[in-house]
Amino acid sequence: MKVIRRMQAFWAGDGYSCFWTPEYGVQYYHPCRDMEALHDIYGGENYYTSRSGRSGAGYLLPDPGDILVEFGFYRVDTGPGPGHQQKAVVGSFLRSGPCYAGDTSPIFGYLPVANGGEPGNYPAVLTDGERICFVDPHYSDPLPQAIQGWNSLPWDEAKEIEFTYYSYSYGSLVREGKVFRLLANGYRGVNALRFADIRMAQKYALLQAEKMTAPCRWMNILDVRTDGRRVCVFDPLFGHIVDRFDYSPIQGWPGQINGWDVDTETPGQLFCYRQRENFQVIAMAVNLETNRDVEKTFLAMGFDPEETQKELFQELAELGEAAAI
Repeated sequence: MKVIRRMQAFWAGDGYSCFWTPEYGVQYYHPCRDMEALHDIYGGENYYTSRSGRSGAGYLLPDPGDILVEFGFYRVDTGPGPGHQQKAVVGSFLRSGPCYAGDTSPIFGYLPVANGGEPGNYPAVLTDGERICFVDPHYSDPLPQAIQGWNSLPWDEAKEIEFTYYSYSYGSLVREGKVFRLLANGYRGVNALRFADIRMAQKYALLQAEKMTAPCRWMNILDVRTDGRRVCVFDPLFGHIVDRFDYSPIQGWPGQINGWDVDTETPGQLFCYRQRENFQVIAMAVNLETNRDVEKTFLAMGFDPEETQKELFQELAELGEAAAI
């Protein structure tokens, strides 16, 4: 009796199914890429296509002798937000050391994708959570060679990535750090922390956020939270706590928060700005006692922080007067 192996596949705005075979190397399940070729080789069908053509689904039916490995994906045309990457186990390695007693751990694989287009010259990514390796995806050999020889890769030559965060311990926030190793192999422009195991740092951040008051609009913009005693600064990409300081409406704020230049010299008020695009600057003024804020966009050419601060503080004052009527 023939055993049928059915592999589901899809494409959508966030990503699409990715595969590796020894004969053809990397192949992508997308109508503008390798979808038809995959069905020609492995059978199956594309059973759904949306009216817009931007999403669809199907399945492949590889024979028992066919080697077909599914990879995860990561979007190269956007950041590491929810749904913009998906991991898949593509191998395993033997852990060393007396604590592991011959245990094996997974190796996760990601292939670069773009929303409806060619991702360009970006690497495939392999990771065990602590070590990350960028690999050329355009040939069939580098990926299996890296997976098969994972522990033998030149990790002593790898770049060290220092990752700091705050953990919650015995009622206090404690600064901690980890070091990840990256073999970039000449590739640049990819944030390796997208593929590092930082779940504990994110867990601590969620626990701390639950202990703090619901954020108002300006706090969401700066990615800060407060419990009335202290302020925690959250990383906007990965969600871990990157800084903490004692709360005060008058003083104690750092000069920079998540890419914003911050000024709290005016008692009870906050002024901050950052360049959002090549030609635009976004600025915001906040009343720290009432949590009212004013936000405006300015042209970068000729932007004057001092004049902008006066303008927004005036608008903030008028907003408070109107609310008091």
